[in-house]
Parts: sequence; C-alpha cells; structure tokens
Amino acid sequence: MLKNLFNANYDESARLVTRKQIKLNKESFKYMKLRHRIFLPFLVTFFVAPLFYMVGTQMPLGISDKENYFSEVMAEYGTAFSDTIKLILLIWIGISILFLIQSKNYGSYVIFAYFAFFPMILAFCFIMFDLMFGVAVAGVGMVGSLIMVGAGLLYIFIATYNVVNDMKLSLYGERRKRISSRYYLLITCIALILTVIVSLIFPAKEFNLLLYVIALGLLIVFAGIAFLAKMLLHMFCVLYYFAKYGEQYKEKFSITDEQWYGPRKAKRLAKKKGK
Repeated sequence: MLKNLFNANYDESARLVTRKQIKLNKESFKYMKLRHRIFLPFLVTFFVAPLFYMVGTQMPLGISDKENYFSEVMAEYGTAFSDTIKLILLIWIGISILFLIQSKNYGSYVIFAYFAFFPMILAFCFIMFDLMFGVAVAGVGMVGSLIMVGAGLLYIFIATYNVVNDMKLSLYGERRKRISSRYYLLITCIALILTVIVSLIFPAKEFNLLLYVIALGLLIVFAGIAFLAKMLLHMFCVLYYFAKYGEQYKEKFSITDEQWYGPRKAKRLAKKKGK
C-alpha cells in the first residue's frame, strides 16, 4: 500500500530533515526577534509587490498601446492572468504583514516564512507565463502555443512525480520507478516539431522571424516553473516535518530555548525553571 507523503513518524522524517536541509545558523534564528522581521513587510508592500504589479499587469498593457499586431496580441493574451497576479500580490502583502506576529517557536516560524515567500514565486511564474504566452501567440499562433503549454505541463508533472517518489524513498524506503530525464528531451523535440508544423498550418496573422524564435522560449519558462515546483515541494515537506516534530528536532539539533522560542519566551521559561 502506498504511503501518504505527509504521514511519516519522527524517525522516518529524520531521514529527510537534516541540519543541512534546514540550514540552521545564527542568521536564521535572529528573525525570531521582531526588529529583524519589520523589513520584510516594508520591502514587499512598498517595493517588490508594486514592481511585480507593474511588470505583470501594466507592462503588457503598455506594449499594447502601440497600434500594431504584436500589441493587439499582448493586450489579449499577455494579460491572461492579470487578475490572478493582482490577487496573489494582495495575499502576499497580507501574509508579509502577518509575518510581524511572533511565532510560538522556530518550527512555526519556518512554515510561516515559507508561505510568506511562496506568493512571490507564484506571482513570478504567472508573470513569466503571461509575457511569454503573449509572445508565443504572436510568433507561432494559438495552436502552436497550446502545444507548448501542453509540453510544459508535462515538464511540471514529471518533476513533481519524481520529487514525490524521491521523498517517499527517503521517508519510507518505498521505491517506485522514476520517469527518466530523457523524457524531457523527447517531449521537447516532439513539441518543437509539432509547433513548427502547426505554425505552418495555423500560422500567426503576421509572420515575424524574431517573434517566431522568441516564442519557443515558452518551453524554457515551463522548464523553470517545473524546477521551482520541484524545489518548493521538497522544501515544504522538509519544513512541514521540522515544524510537526519541532521539540524532537530542537533537541536533536541542540537548539537553545532563546533560538527556538525567541528571547522573551525563553526568559519566561528560564524563570519558571528557576522556581
């Protein structure tokens, strides 16, 4: 029977959660102090989120101000996820503000920090997809673009399937056959060939060699998204178990009360122990 990725006990999770994976150092523990967390919501709210907003939702519209074929395509397809990007950025700002709230321990902090970081990656992926999808439709046409989207989704599926199997192997010794990395090359070759053929049958309204070549970069965007999905899923699993079995890992990694609970709670605990 196949085991759930998030049902491991402490001993099993210890095969995945290591000091190297968590990256424990003095720099990390300082964020248990409020003064070191103030910078994040300020940076996100007034600089990074507005920058993402401008690039992800306003830049495609800025391009579309010019009266030509490329502008028309970008206005229609380069803004496909604009509303989604806006929502993610609002959520990101909200989470970054909540980040100021003191976590009960370092295990809770790392999970919260993950979710404070995740919207940035998600917004970045949607922004890159929107921009490149608009270029792809202008370069190779809608049908050719959808073929590359299909190939990109296969990239993501293979990456997540393999990383889940790798983590289950680490946790439970449950071995399942991985999908060979050669399939990435095979999918890429098939996608490129089909895209070229389809673009001749269902071409873009106007042919532009530069746009045609750049359009193939949509596959590169999906390859990057697949890599990020793999990295983020692995990171979440490690942090999940670190938080779930926090007290055991606190002892295993010799984390002090001040590092784990923050200086204020550590002082209160010290007083209780002294009584």
